[in-house]
Amino acid sequence: MWSYVVPVLLDLPSSIKDGDGTTYNILLHSQRGHGFSTLPPPAEGQERLTTIPLLATDIVNLLEAINISTPVHSVIGVSQGGAAALAFATLYGDKTRSIVVCDTAAQTPAGNNEAWEERIRLASGKLAGAASPADLEEYAQQIGMRKLAEVTVSRWFPEGSACHGSLSGNETANVRTFWVKEMISRTSLNGFIHGARALGSYDVLALPSPLDHGNIKTLFTTNVAKVLLLAGKLDGGGKVGNGLRALRETWKETIKRAEGQSYPSVGFVELDNSGHLPMVDSPQAFCGAVVSFLSS
Repeated sequence: MWSYVVPVLLDLPSSIKDGDGTTYNILLHSQRGHGFSTLPPPAEGQERLTTIPLLATDIVNLLEAINISTPVHSVIGVSQGGAAALAFATLYGDKTRSIVVCDTAAQTPAGNNEAWEERIRLASGKLAGAASPADLEEYAQQIGMRKLAEVTVSRWFPEGSACHGSLSGNETANVRTFWVKEMISRTSLNGFIHGARALGSYDVLALPSPLDHGNIKTLFTTNVAKVLLLAGKLDGGGKVGNGLRALRETWKETIKRAEGQSYPSVGFVELDNSGHLPMVDSPQAFCGAVVSFLSS
């Protein structure tokens, strides 16, 4: 989903070394259970193979595995990846200078848990009477994930967005929505289920430290220097943007009350004509906002 903006970001001069033409390196990865990444084998007694904090830890492990020095310039994520970026700031704020958080929330919104369970039933075939694990997987591969893709694309690109289905004569919109549908359809059922349940119940405002579970780390006291919260104006009928705007205000109020402590600058940008994936709907506007933030 980053294909339309990566070329712009690759050409963006780095602000770390002034005037020498340095550009950014970009590390892209498929989160566990999606794309080319599989789910890890469960540890003894482990039921949740995906959680939002685990997705943040995966990023740290990737940086260490390929010897990328930290702090990196920015961690950028959308949707579940946006929640992971917030968790990264909470748990590993010393490992990035900034985060860009798109179309997500710091906590599971009210009612979303049941919505995710309904999507699991749609994808797995439980709504169609499938029973055994083999039946569920076969149904998902042939029918269920494509049904999920149809309803998901309609939700991600609502009326008014640049890629909404009503724009049938728009070749660009058709290509992009087809590409997103195929991406969703290829997701493994198990990967989707674990990811969906991670989104159905999470809160990254306060998390136990990975090295000391008795030490609770909080998002608002992160070491990250700056934060950009970004939303498509049409995502969730405006609810997603309103939620991120409220998060910024709460964060700023916390900063005001904490005299003498170092806190990040927190900005918010809302993009017109965009739904859940503004980097697909409106890549130029998305790049404008992100480039301005990274270069400041």
